[in-house]
Amino acid sequence: MRMYLSSFRTGNHPEQMLALLPQPHASDVPVAVIANAVDALPDGEREAAVERELGALSGLGLRPVELDLRTFFERPAAQIAAALARFPLVWVRGGNVFVLRQAMARSGADRALVDLLRQDAFVYAGYSAAACVLPPICGAWRSATPRRR
Repeated sequence: MRMYLSSFRTGNHPEQMLALLPQPHASDVPVAVIANAVDALPDGEREAAVERELGALSGLGLRPVELDLRTFFERPAAQIAAALARFPLVWVRGGNVFVLRQAMARSGADRALVDLLRQDAFVYAGYSAAACVLPPICGAWRSATPRRR
């Protein structure tokens, strides 16, 4: 289980997040950006918030793409699992933890993320609400151990 969690945006050491990738110095790595924690914002504000995330991750040499969980509401769970499995890094934007948690539950991402994390299929990264949703969905704090390099 590989995770990089910050209290705000990419934090002070984004290079540590990049080091968790299978090819840490590769550029143009596709990243799924889950920004549903800002779904309650007016459309223009939500769009600006998502663009900030995409810009910050692009600045690290990554290729971020928004994966809007709302498009998976009430669909078979296999669809969100397949979408998430395509990415070596999943970035979860901070914001309203309750809105994010609801989007994860309605899309099936909560279960898919747990399954893929247990398989070590990708790096789970993000800030604020991204860390808050982990304990309910996978008991992450019970199994987390510090990782030193």
